[in-house]
Amino acid sequence: MNLPRRTVLAGLLSGAAAPWPALSATDNWPRQRPITFIVPYPPGGVTDVQARTLAPLVSKTLGQTIVIENRSGAGGSIGVGHAAHQPADGYTMVIGTQATHGANAALYKELRYQAIRDFAPVHGLFDSIPLLGVHPSRPYKNLKEFVEFAKANPGAIRYGSAGVGSGGHLVGEMFQQTAGIKLTHVPYKGVGPTINDLVGGHIDAAFDYPITLLQQVLGGRVRALSFMGEKRLPSLPDVPSIVEDGFPLPAAKTWTILYMPSGTPAPIVSAMADAVEKAIASPEMRKLIDRFGGELMSLRGAALDKFSQDQYDRWREIVRRSGATLEG
Repeated sequence: MNLPRRTVLAGLLSGAAAPWPALSATDNWPRQRPITFIVPYPPGGVTDVQARTLAPLVSKTLGQTIVIENRSGAGGSIGVGHAAHQPADGYTMVIGTQATHGANAALYKELRYQAIRDFAPVHGLFDSIPLLGVHPSRPYKNLKEFVEFAKANPGAIRYGSAGVGSGGHLVGEMFQQTAGIKLTHVPYKGVGPTINDLVGGHIDAAFDYPITLLQQVLGGRVRALSFMGEKRLPSLPDVPSIVEDGFPLPAAKTWTILYMPSGTPAPIVSAMADAVEKAIASPEMRKLIDRFGGELMSLRGAALDKFSQDQYDRWREIVRRSGATLEG
């Protein structure tokens, strides 16, 4: 508030004048400036699409612009590390995943953040369920044949992912542990090159999401062997679920959660959680789920804190058992 100098002096000289009430950052939020959602992955991937669907809905509720900022690299750790060192004032948030807030702690020898210590979970966003897609020229026509081939030819099937620690990599590791098979992981820098090489036949398979594989499957460029959830995906009704195929559900869901830096005032965290909760109930978010599969997450508060801790421990263990490591 910029008052004329004479007004300020008059207030100071008048013993009867009441002091100006101090406005805290909490009182002003979110009116001071636009909010930034950091997406720690490249544009066009599942996390980016989710963020760009969510942001205008939350923006409408809060009456403030939300800017999407893609800061990709090092399995999401660059963007998350940046977010961890921003002021805890409610104007910077990050879309975290099972990789950034779980697996990376085991993958990287050094990180610029600690997932549990440095962040306050705000609200769950999505559980995402992948498809297992293969090149149409490969001999396995269903999940059973895929597993039988992998058992008879350990390491012969090459599956690609958007990088070490990505959802596609970790789900592949989890499926290997569940099915008792050995595959060869081929990491790429992003989901685009992965799908391009799958379509081109340079790799055999990918555990990726309907949001990136659906059009390739519908166009006949990729054969979907299984949707790794309990039920079939409505947009691919001819593709069996992994449960129908007779395999135990490998809990292959990956997830996204909105986080703020630790120390953000509780009223701001709660207000943002309210706005996200309203957005998740919208037709726009439901349409996204109906097309691409998965579930919307309702977790917030203490339940979300527990989920974050449990998932942190779980995905670190999956990585530890896989033996994968990376330099920070």
